[in-house]
Amino acid sequence: MSWEDYHVTVSEGLNSTYDITFEGIRVGTKMELFFTDELAIKGSIAYSPSLNVKGKGYWNLRDLYFYQSGQGHGTDAEVSLHYTPLSNLSFSLGYRAQSYRQSGRSDRIAGETTISNWDNAISIREGMFFNAIIKF
Repeated sequence: MSWEDYHVTVSEGLNSTYDITFEGIRVGTKMELFFTDELAIKGSIAYSPSLNVKGKGYWNLRDLYFYQSGQGHGTDAEVSLHYTPLSNLSFSLGYRAQSYRQSGRSDRIAGETTISNWDNAISIREGMFFNAIIKF
C-alpha cells in the first residue's frame, strides 16, 4: 500500500488520515414505551464481546503510513423521544453513547520489519441527535 491509497483533504500539505473499523458480533435489547399513538420513548443497549479491530493511517508531514490490528469489545446505548404526527412523518430527539476498547494491538509501519505493541486504546463517541423522516 502506498500514500495514493489514502484520500486527500482540502488543506494541501495537511492531508493526514486515519481509518478504523470494528467487526464482530453485537448482542443487545431495545424497548419502546408508547405514551400515545404519536408519542413514544425508545431505548437500546448492546454489547460487543469480541471485535476484530483494524486501523490504517497516513501522516504526510513525514513519510509514514502504518497498519494496526487487535481485539476489543464495546458497548452502545441510545435513548430517544419519538413524535409521529402523521403516518408518513416522524421526528426523534435523542442521545447516543458508544465506547470501544482495543487491546493486544500491534502496529506495523509500512516498509519496516519492526512491529510494536500497543497495549490499550479507548474510543468514546457520544452526543445528541435529531432525526426527521418523511416516508413516500
